[in-house]
Amino acid sequence: MNNWTTTEIFQVFDAIFSNKKEVELKGKKFHRTMFAKGALKGFRINQISIIEQNPAKGSTYAARARAGEKLAWLIPPGTGRWWLIEQNKITDHKGKTHSRTPPTTSTT
Repeated sequence: MNNWTTTEIFQVFDAIFSNKKEVELKGKKFHRTMFAKGALKGFRINQISIIEQNPAKGSTYAARARAGEKLAWLIPPGTGRWWLIEQNKITDHKGKTHSRTPPTTSTT
C-alpha cells in the first residue's frame, strides 16, 4: 500500500467526502482529481488512486452509495486488487479489515 498508514487513508477518504480540494500527507500537498468525466471525486497519490464509489453503477456497492453510504476504493496501479474504504473500516483485497483508529480524548 505504498507505506500508507490507516490514518492517512482515512484522511484522504474524509477529504473526498468533505469536498476538500487538497489533502496533505507527510508534508506534501495533493490536489483532488475528478474521475469518470468529472462525475467522481478522488485523489491520485504516488500512482495510487482513492476514488468515491460510482452510484450510477449496477453493483451492490453502488446501491449502498445511492442510499447515502460513503464508500471509496483504494486502487494500486497494475495489481487488480482494490481495497474498499467505508466510514470506519478498510477491507483489503484479501478480506482483512483495518479499523479507523478512534480519536483520543483528553479528560484534563
